[in-house]
Amino acid sequence: MAASDLLEWLTTNGGYLHPEVAIAEDVENGLHFKAQADVHGGDICRCPTSLSMSILNATSDGNTLAAHLLKYRDKHITIQTISYVFLVEQRLLEDESFWSPYIRSLPKEDDLTLPLYFDADEMQWLEGTNLHRAVEERRKQWRDDWQKALNVLERQGLEYSKISWYVNDSGYADGHDCWNTILLKQRFSSDTAR
Repeated sequence: MAASDLLEWLTTNGGYLHPEVAIAEDVENGLHFKAQADVHGGDICRCPTSLSMSILNATSDGNTLAAHLLKYRDKHITIQTISYVFLVEQRLLEDESFWSPYIRSLPKEDDLTLPLYFDADEMQWLEGTNLHRAVEERRKQWRDDWQKALNVLERQGLEYSKISWYVNDSGYADGHDCWNTILLKQRFSSDTAR
C-alpha cells in the first residue's frame, strides 16, 4: 500500500520512475527500488524539488512552526532542527499533509533498532563502552536542540504543544523522537544508517 501510494504521489506531482523499476517493500529492506529487468541508460528516478521535504519547502507557506524558526537559524536553531519540526508538523497533519504518502512510507518508531532507540534495559548492555557514551551525547544534543526550538516558539507566543514532546527525562526515546534518525535515513540506506 505505501509503495503504490508513494509511486502515485510521485508521478502525479511531476516525478518519474523508470518503467522497469518498481518500489518494492520487504521486512529486511523496507521500501526500496528494485529493477524488474536490465535498465540501460536514462533516468531511473526523478523527484522534483517541490516534492522534497527541504528547508525551502518547509518554510514556503510561512504558517508552519518551522517557518517561524527559520528566523533564528544559525543563531540558536540548526537547519536539522527546523527540518525535524517540519517533518513532525506534517506527520501530525496525517492525510491533510501534502507529503502524507511520503511520510507513510518512512520507517515507524518500532522499526528503528539503532542504539539511540534502546530502552533502559537494552542500554545496560552498552554500559562502559564508547557507544554508550556516544548514544547519551547524541540524545542530549537532540534534547537540547529540541528544547531551544521550543523556547524560541514560546518567546514568539506561538502554540507549540502539539510538538512539545522529545526524548523523555531518563534519556530514552519517546514516540516521535525517531524523526531525527528518519531524516538521516532519507539520505543513507538503512545499512549505512545502522
